Amino acid sequence: MYNVEKDKWVSNEEVQLCVARSQASASLFNDNTIFIFGGYNKEVGTLNSIERYDIRAKKVTLLPDIK
Repeated sequence: MYNVEKDKWVSNEEVQLCVARSQASASLFNDNTIFIFGGYNKEVGTLNSIERYDIRAKKVTLLPDIK
């Protein structure tokens, strides 16, 4: 996670994504929620899932697929 105030990347061992991913995109929403979109998983391949990270609660939720 990037700490803007310290201008430094830090590791947050308390929080893990539901699906390991690289090359994903992320967007901050309402100063408390980060959405993590897509990416790549070496065992699954290209991902089309979205995870929501609640910063205050330190909780990650895999959002359901919409079909």
